[in-house]
Amino acid sequence: MNRFTLAVLAAVAVAAVGQAGLMATPWSYSVKVEGDRWRGEEGSFQGGGPYVPARAGHGQAMSADFTTAGWVLGGPTLRGDHALVLTTAKLMGAMDFEDPYSLYAYFNHYPTGGYTVTVRVTDGLSGQFDDFAFRGLLDGAISVSKDGRTVSSVTNTIVGPRSHDFRIVGKVYTVEGLEFTPFGQPELYVGGPTSTTRPGGAPAELRANVRVSETPEPATAVLASLGLGLVALRRQLARR
Repeated sequence: MNRFTLAVLAAVAVAAVGQAGLMATPWSYSVKVEGDRWRGEEGSFQGGGPYVPARAGHGQAMSADFTTAGWVLGGPTLRGDHALVLTTAKLMGAMDFEDPYSLYAYFNHYPTGGYTVTVRVTDGLSGQFDDFAFRGLLDGAISVSKDGRTVSSVTNTIVGPRSHDFRIVGKVYTVEGLEFTPFGQPELYVGGPTSTTRPGGAPAELRANVRVSETPEPATAVLASLGLGLVALRRQLARR
């Protein structure tokens, strides 16, 4: 076996070992959601957690409620690339049975239509972590009749950067592909002599992908360059 073949094999072997190491590297993530308001405040629904209120008529209410409050660990330790559901949110409405009109509300991203989501990725070997915070805005109107018929133009927009790199020695964690799925039917509370709660549809999901890639160590980069250089040299010599 000549030197050229040995050099190429060495470069390939180093690259293969590096990729296998990435697939075996443990990591975890946590998520924190901060709404412009929190449940339990005056004028809010009973309960606790971040939410985004809509503007509604007298005796009516509508909001987008998040299921994540404070730092929440995103499940067991992961390895390699993963698609994640960071948090979910659902629409919740309330109206009085005596109200002759349908519930009508609208989200206005200024000044109370926003929320902030922070994603923390932690490297399992070094313990190092990095936070990626981004802002989301709700806008649009929604109307709900007492029998549950819904017309909605509510939009959920992520503003600012939609991806983030976390670099440590030998690895890069990339958070990317942020998107919110559409809201389902709102959960509706109708007050009156016989108050009822109508269950809503599926909540909206905030999804993201975390990709783990390699940052070559100096020795790895040298070997890879050597292998590529020898390939080019051999091609050049073959033309003579």
